[in-house]
Amino acid sequence: MTKEKRSQSFKMLTSFFLIFQSCWKFKSMEASQKTNLKIKLKIIDIKKGKSKKPSPFIKT
Repeated sequence: MTKEKRSQSFKMLTSFFLIFQSCWKFKSMEASQKTNLKIKLKIIDIKKGKSKKPSPFIKT
């Protein structure tokens, strides 16, 4: 393998890795946003007193 070819393949690998990394970050960010939204909705439900699961902290 010549030096030129090696650097070319290395550049391809790094660019692929960067693309993969950014996609992964976006996916994990999206997932965390969804869970945060679910948690927020649950908190709102508890504040309204419409929580589906009976909370041991709130005495009715």
